[in-house]
Amino acid sequence: MAPSFEEPVFAPPSQTVVHEKQSFIVKASKLDYEPGRSAVENHDNYEHEDLRPQFPNVRWPALTKVPYDDKGLKGDPKFRNLLAHATNAFDYTPKVGTEIHGVNLAHLTDAQKNDLARLIATRGVVFFRGQEDFDIDAQRELGKYFGTLHKVRHILHCHTSFH
Repeated sequence: MAPSFEEPVFAPPSQTVVHEKQSFIVKASKLDYEPGRSAVENHDNYEHEDLRPQFPNVRWPALTKVPYDDKGLKGDPKFRNLLAHATNAFDYTPKVGTEIHGVNLAHLTDAQKNDLARLIATRGVVFFRGQEDFDIDAQRELGKYFGTLHKVRHILHCHTSFH
């Protein structure tokens, strides 16, 4: 049943809202909280020091301008090269996300890579499952085709899985 003016309106436990002749009365919370004014706990003697974040002092030369060649402009508008050996392809939503089966990313031709660039530009996200031989070196090689790779410092190490 939808709420009406005769029924009470429920609010979070810190506030009580009561309907009274088309105006609402809000009772103040018992908490004495002011945003940004909470005391910060001192962690000088933290028992799990080995689990605290570490920030290594790693520096690389500044990025410089590099020529850019948009490979997607060379791709087939129907993605025929990329989909030539695909066993299935479908969209997750009408606007974003496509999944393709049967394509091995480690062994794409230049024409297939161009189609891939165009498809990613068109769909935003493209998923490929079952990429068993697409190791980090193969990922770097694919990335180099699209442009110059640059280093990124990671505080936490993440593992990307192509399954």
